[in-house]
Amino acid sequence: MLVLPIKRKKRIREVMDDSIQMLPMVVLVMRIMVKLQRGMCFSALGFYPVTPAYQEYVIGVPYFEITLKSSSGKTVIRPQT
Repeated sequence: MLVLPIKRKKRIREVMDDSIQMLPMVVLVMRIMVKLQRGMCFSALGFYPVTPAYQEYVIGVPYFEITLKSSSGKTVIRPQT
């Protein structure tokens, strides 16, 4: 199929215009996906930060066995249940 250069340029412009209009939506979806992935990682470890500004965590059930060390040097091992 032979496409004339004028038609090709017009189609490329249409695709770019559509892509640029969708850019805010793409950025929003990417931010949501990052938050979901971060939540999944923390949940798999058995804890989740309540608020990023504070060192407060909700303790849950880890997906696999983990070892945590506190700043005082105390080691906590949470077995997989």
